[in-house]
Amino acid sequence: CDRVFDFYGWNCEIDVTKKETVKMLEKTYEEQVEKNVNETIQVVQDDFQSDIFGFGAAIHQSNPKEWKKIKSQWGTEFSEIKTTVKAKVNIRHFGTVNNPIQENIKD
Repeated sequence: CDRVFDFYGWNCEIDVTKKETVKMLEKTYEEQVEKNVNETIQVVQDDFQSDIFGFGAAIHQSNPKEWKKIKSQWGTEFSEIKTTVKAKVNIRHFGTVNNPIQENIKD
């Protein structure tokens, strides 16, 4: 699932014209997104036992036989499933108008 986020009002001493800086920022944001999503899933599993993410529907679609076996106890099963979250962040621009980052990235 691709999401696009725009960064405006960048106000720090980081040189975003350097490729390694952009890569570091992408990695940092990937880790933060993964952490936030994992924590959210855990809270929903522990506190609400409600599959608001549609994992059951995905299992039903991809593996109907398995779904048939577990659907009657899905509330319990959902609370026990292990998930893997992998985020991929690709910073395309920083919202600059006068100095587009794509033209000025240094190796």
